[in-house]
Amino acid sequence: MRRKISGPGISFFAFQDIITAVVGIFILITLIMVLELLEKVDAASRTPAGDAAAVTRVIDQTRADADAIEGQLQQMRQRQQTENQAIAMSATVTEEQLLERIKEQQRRNEQLAAQIAAVERQLEDAESRYQSARLQADAATRKIEAENRRVSSQVAEFKTRTQKLAGNKTPLYNDRLRDGRALVIVRIGEHPTKATRISMREGDRETNRAFVGIKDLINAIKQRDARKSHYMVLVAPGGAKDFHTLREYFDSTHGSSLFGYHYLPTSIRYGFDVIGGDADIQLLFELGE
Repeated sequence: MRRKISGPGISFFAFQDIITAVVGIFILITLIMVLELLEKVDAASRTPAGDAAAVTRVIDQTRADADAIEGQLQQMRQRQQTENQAIAMSATVTEEQLLERIKEQQRRNEQLAAQIAAVERQLEDAESRYQSARLQADAATRKIEAENRRVSSQVAEFKTRTQKLAGNKTPLYNDRLRDGRALVIVRIGEHPTKATRISMREGDRETNRAFVGIKDLINAIKQRDARKSHYMVLVAPGGAKDFHTLREYFDSTHGSSLFGYHYLPTSIRYGFDVIGGDADIQLLFELGE
């Protein structure tokens, strides 16, 4: 049997103020966190980042999260307003109704706390994504700066080589042919500024060797792999006899030899030109010296 309550009705204005204050505090904290995150994202969008697309995606995702949070807060405000109106319309209630409403309000407070915790987790996740995007952008920026330094160094090197080429009057040859063979320059004959009559410049080894005679030169050539070299013989005045001996050796190598199950060519490839006493050519590796 229900007990009737005699006397004046119970006022809920103090309770309503407490609930409103608690909810307002939660809403204020959430708004402060959202505004702080939006300021961070806005500041990050103004920094020079190498990966602009990644930063844009983080900003768009953060704005979407902020919109979702704002929607949740709006729903909370509407729910609280409805509850306030319901409480205001009830001038007097029974003790059992009061206890029931207190329990219901506690459950709602727990739900509100869970929702706020979920919002905080979303904010933390958005902050983590922003930090990750910022690190990627910084790494991309450092990579671009390093590439710029490398390109600047190459440009400076090209300018130096261009200046050397502009001041070079001697014919210039690549020290390696298109098929990968090294170009070897052999000079036979007198040279006004050189004491040796026979010399050889090896493009693949970047060396310049002098020989006392044609036999010494032929012995050095025999030590090289015939498949990896092409000889360019420059015949200066006084070098005809030595060139005749060298050419006979080159022509005698035509053929192949058995190596394992394969026959490998032993022919030495060469070309020659008759030049003046002071004429010469240069290889690319000599340009850098």
